[in-house]
Amino acid sequence: MNPADAEAAQAERAERLRQDTLAFDQRHKHRERWFTLRFAMGWVAVLSLPVVCFVASFVIFNYERFGPKAVTAASGVLLTVVALLATAWRRVLSASPVEDEPAADRALPVEAKE
Repeated sequence: MNPADAEAAQAERAERLRQDTLAFDQRHKHRERWFTLRFAMGWVAVLSLPVVCFVASFVIFNYERFGPKAVTAASGVLLTVVALLATAWRRVLSASPVEDEPAADRALPVEAKE
């Protein structure tokens, strides 16, 4: 292998490594942002769903104070929240953690020794 070919091969490997590093960093940032979003949405759910359940339960248990439409709506909201919680619980338990894998599934070529 002449020096020009070796230099071109080295430059190609360096460029491939640079691109793989950029792709890995981009995926890492993307996953960090999704984690932050999921975390924030989880806290919103943890804080708001009990309030919604409490209000709906209050309307259902004090049905004399509210009209039939309000009681029906509260029952629907309560059932929807319970179904949502069951679905989310099942999805969280069945989720498997994702591990970072190399950006390229190809192996870098090994430089021929002369």
